[in-house]
Amino acid sequence: MSLKLRKKYDQDFKRNAVLLCAEPDRSIVEIAESFFHTLKTQLIYHISFNNFEEVERIIFKYIEVYYNQRRKYSVNGRKAPAHCEQEWYNLKNVA
Repeated sequence: MSLKLRKKYDQDFKRNAVLLCAEPDRSIVEIAESFFHTLKTQLIYHISFNNFEEVERIIFKYIEVYYNQRRKYSVNGRKAPAHCEQEWYNLKNVA
């Protein structure tokens, strides 16, 4: 991806999406690369899969149950993403 295209994509993404509890100075590419590194080092490298359906099921469960709900991040004061999302909805409803 060219630098110009990457900058445009980042600008469009930031304008059209809510980045809950993410560092504003990191690009979406850096965030994605960090996620895939974590996925591989915490899950993929430690499991032997039998078939593709098992891969899908285990990765989905990891993302939806652990990564998105429970895992705490240093960039947001050690809060889980679900907690940040709830805070965002609470602020949005007050305003």
